[in-house]
Amino acid sequence: MLFDAGNTLLRMNYDVLAEQIGARGVPIDAARVREAELRARVRLDAALAPGVSTESRSTAGRYLRYLLEECGVTDEATVRALAEWRRTYNLPVGLWHHADPEAELALRLLAERGIRTGVISNSNGSVRSILTELGLAKYLGFVLDSAEVGVEKPDPRIFRLALEQAGVPAAHAVYIVGHQGYLDDRENVKATAYHRKLAELGVFVQFDRIGYDNYPMDNRAEFMGFRDLRRGGPIAVAGRVEQARGDGKAPSIR
Repeated sequence: MLFDAGNTLLRMNYDVLAEQIGARGVPIDAARVREAELRARVRLDAALAPGVSTESRSTAGRYLRYLLEECGVTDEATVRALAEWRRTYNLPVGLWHHADPEAELALRLLAERGIRTGVISNSNGSVRSILTELGLAKYLGFVLDSAEVGVEKPDPRIFRLALEQAGVPAAHAVYIVGHQGYLDDRENVKATAYHRKLAELGVFVQFDRIGYDNYPMDNRAEFMGFRDLRRGGPIAVAGRVEQARGDGKAPSIR
């Protein structure tokens, strides 16, 4: 079972960002910052040209600007001040250093069931250290950081590397992807195309924020017995993994 990192196993530190924005005269709470981040992600996806790195300085700057605009921060001096603060905050990890509240339980349950797990992340070389510090790395068989392997999602090569590390064919793998857009990935055309690429590789795809049955994908996975998919957060296998194709030949991992 392969996991995305951001917005799946890891969360942004919304509290500290809310504090910094509030200190500059724009009162806001962490919940609103979280919603703003999801909206900013949709805008960023639409603005990125094909082949542009998600980890470049220019992309990070645009992403922060979009996030701040969604928070109601439009004063240029305030935007510049927050950008400078972000550049020096918690280096080299940055803002993405909180575990999802259910991440450890999900990974532990998988480990207890003997299911091999790994992470595929577009990162700056720090995702392994974050997962280690949060106590999550011990449950993972491997971590693929784009900065270390030299290729980023959605390039199929990084997923093939993950399958090699896992030692399984694509049909025996499930990829848990984070929330790529605001509330529902169906609003995000680029995210839809991105996840369809994974399905075409033969990897089952599951979403930790929306129900699989409402997503326009030919190759999906269904997780049974752990929690309601629509409630969000990492999904652990506590029952079986099925292929949702309607051909009646769904493989199971028990």
